[in-house]
Amino acid sequence: MQKLVIKATPKSFNVICEQGHIEFKGCSVVNDPKVFFKPVRNWIDEYLKNLPEETLVSLKIDYADSASIRYIYEILQSLGKVSDEKKSIKVNWYYEINDPEILEIGEILAGRVKAPFSFIKSYSSDFKVIQ
Repeated sequence: MQKLVIKATPKSFNVICEQGHIEFKGCSVVNDPKVFFKPVRNWIDEYLKNLPEETLVSLKIDYADSASIRYIYEILQSLGKVSDEKKSIKVNWYYEINDPEILEIGEILAGRVKAPFSFIKSYSSDFKVIQ
């Protein structure tokens, strides 16, 4: 499957989708999240047709508006629905040590998605995307 890379802007995530790994990094306050997330959703739909044994989802979110979080939730839900004994979906949720709001969002999503979450303390410099 073709790798999908969406370069970060000051208002959008850096996204990397490849076989076995999906990553969102940075912040997202896009004007039209439907347009931004459409290629990601399309990639995920194709990915689900031939899911590998293991997929790691890395979320290194500095900030995201509620619409962006909703799209991430939908993506995680889609992946979680196919998680079973033969197909493993794992989520690494990185949060800045001084940002309890991002941690709380991750905890809420973990309670609603059928995939195990690991919460990893980090520092703000780990989230910044060089443009």
